Amino acid sequence: MKLQAWLVPTLLAFGVPLATHAQSSPGRPLADQVDDGETVYLSPFEVSSDRVNGYRMTETASTRIRRDLLETPTSIQLVTSEFMDDIGAGSILDATQYLSGVSVPILGGVGGIQERQVVRGFSSYGAGLDGFRLRVGGASFDPYLIDRVEIIKGPNPILSPGGTTPGGIGTMTTKSPQFKSANLLRVEVADQYFGDKMVFDSTGAIAGSERFAYRLIGTYRDAKSYVPGRVALKSINPMLTWKISEKSQLKLKGFLSDWKQTGAHAQGNALYIRDDFPYGTGATVSKSDIKPGYEPFGANGRVDWTQRFEKLRRFSAVFTTELTDQLNLRLAVLREATRAQSNDWNGVSIQRASHLRVDPNTGRDTPTLSWALKDPDQPWDAQTNPYESTPIPPGSDITKVELAWDPPGPTYNWIPIMHYQADLSGKFDFGASSGEPLLTLHAVTGTYIKSTDRYSWKSYPGVYEDITDIYDKTQPFLPNAPRPIWIPGPRDANGEGKDLQNKDIQYYIHTQVDTFRKRLILTGGGVYQKRVRENVNYTRNSHSYDSRSKVIPSAAILFRVMSNASVYVAYSQDANAASYYPGGGLPNEDVWQEGEQGEVGIKMDFFNRRLSISVSYFDIEQNNQPVTDPRDIEARRGGTDRIYPQLLNEMTNEGFEFDISGQITPNLSVLGSATKQKKRNQVGFREANTPDTMYNGFIRYGFSSGALDGLSVNLGFNHAGKAAGNNPNVNPTVLGVPHQYMHFLPARTIFNAGASYKWGDVSFQLNIDNLLDEDKPMNSQGRHDMALVPPRNIRLTTTYRF
Repeated sequence: MKLQAWLVPTLLAFGVPLATHAQSSPGRPLADQVDDGETVYLSPFEVSSDRVNGYRMTETASTRIRRDLLETPTSIQLVTSEFMDDIGAGSILDATQYLSGVSVPILGGVGGIQERQVVRGFSSYGAGLDGFRLRVGGASFDPYLIDRVEIIKGPNPILSPGGTTPGGIGTMTTKSPQFKSANLLRVEVADQYFGDKMVFDSTGAIAGSERFAYRLIGTYRDAKSYVPGRVALKSINPMLTWKISEKSQLKLKGFLSDWKQTGAHAQGNALYIRDDFPYGTGATVSKSDIKPGYEPFGANGRVDWTQRFEKLRRFSAVFTTELTDQLNLRLAVLREATRAQSNDWNGVSIQRASHLRVDPNTGRDTPTLSWALKDPDQPWDAQTNPYESTPIPPGSDITKVELAWDPPGPTYNWIPIMHYQADLSGKFDFGASSGEPLLTLHAVTGTYIKSTDRYSWKSYPGVYEDITDIYDKTQPFLPNAPRPIWIPGPRDANGEGKDLQNKDIQYYIHTQVDTFRKRLILTGGGVYQKRVRENVNYTRNSHSYDSRSKVIPSAAILFRVMSNASVYVAYSQDANAASYYPGGGLPNEDVWQEGEQGEVGIKMDFFNRRLSISVSYFDIEQNNQPVTDPRDIEARRGGTDRIYPQLLNEMTNEGFEFDISGQITPNLSVLGSATKQKKRNQVGFREANTPDTMYNGFIRYGFSSGALDGLSVNLGFNHAGKAAGNNPNVNPTVLGVPHQYMHFLPARTIFNAGASYKWGDVSFQLNIDNLLDEDKPMNSQGRHDMALVPPRNIRLTTTYRF
């Protein structure tokens, strides 16, 4: 990355604030709050950044408008920037791992991709940013830029148009310019991995003006991973606030980042399980079950020249104003431009002969046995013509071995996206009793258009090098594999194309009625959602157009039992336009993938709102999830076209959640949760990597007097119960026997610890991840593999405020 290419436009745009900043008054520690004693109009579209304490905020923007958490009829948990600083969060997943319903996905966290999370058992890719839904891509987002993260549980078509996250979404609110001068410099190092990070932050009013404030944040990380390879994220983020008047404001923000993964790290951390593991018996895997030849946290055949990278350029503008005493307007736009390249590589592509490797009599997987009828030309008979097994000697089923790209050759993507939003909020009082309205109507309506402008892609074929004769078929992989030959040539089958029109359009209205002196709150609304897809594939000389729309309702009732407690019942829904392969060589068919949730809950605040407790019960159902029939995977080992139709799966999840956050005493802060859930498909199978139970806890004590003044210590743990390691085939065997789980992941508990000390303008922070060096399996990417919890890691962060 060349920083000079970023510095020139940045300095031109923000050179005046930077140049005049040296003339401003001395700074104070960075704090995202309004100036002391200043009377500031807060738009209903903005959530106040004020905290009750470091871990406690009382407002949310779950429908793009500010609402009190006690008056919001859905489960919402949030973490603040102070908490993220205390744990040294390197990713959004790190920041939310102590909340209920959030579990670890495959390839998640600072070393993962797509800001992946699993919320209430359903995978969530990408995240919300300042009211926008970001494109699903590889790059992660630096947590230092974030003021808070909210996990909004259940379907939310307003914040997540497209309906791909029925379990919930994570939405981030970024930091903003402040009118008080403040500067920060931070450096982080680590003994093993994910260290080597620097942050610079400067904010303040532009000298000579009371209406303009700036902020410039720069972040840099280029660190090794816990498997061979590196992860890098470098960003420059200029921001400007213009107070046009007392009740009108314009915020401009830029997020310019380069993200890159290299080496084995860019290809995952799967470790294959030994062939003689007792598959299908309900056994759990452990470190001792790793297949011979594989090394925990080693390259394991993955090469050091593989890479993925993305260059992201995001610019947003948000204008808010009060039109009348009852009406407020918000106009917002976000421009995303992404250049991405992937040189993913399978290393060695091994083609095997097709075998039935599942015992039809038991539904158990047998990796070293092949099953067939005693007489393939005759029908099955338990006595005269049963299924019999034949051993598969190591390597005997390998028909061809190649050095191969995946996909065939490097891929390039150019993805420009525009987001447009317009929101109109109104508040109207009706009647009066003892000076208070009998009824208050809050209504917000608006539109959200997400448009991909000529998204283009191109991939090149590589030359597959046949190494069958030199490959040792008794070994699990080829160590130190050479780079295959790649010569740019003719376009391949999926080689080049453009999305001529790719739009998601949303119109919504959301209402809230307060009555009985705000004791009873009724909410409801609807979203009209339209999806348009038009693209051209130059290679296939094809053109397609698809336009679909749907109306999505929601409703809830909330009752304030006491001033500090409320109960609610809520229903929400979302829908995603999808398609599936019906088989028989027919074209894909359209289908709506619908998710809906019913929820009841209790919310309580204590100690003058310093501490909050919430309990909820939820029931989620999502239908029409297209999944590949496992028989098709087996049948296509030889590279043939798909044979079997995709299965339309149905997933449900129900459970209870408990969350606590805030301060028990001014010195003692806590954050904790418990989750008991039951995610199953239509035949009762559990979802892979989704535990039924999770418990999390975090406690921090800060000393405020005496010799230890300025010192704080913390301890946290994350517990995940036993989970399935794979998703069994929902179809029974040819003998009608249900398939069995291949393996299970054991329960695990990870402890993390930290301490910090503030000495004047300098603070020192120590964080220890995986304190006890737990080495149990963490998740699984397939039927025969697992990935271990990353080893213990010690990080030291030094921060200077001036």
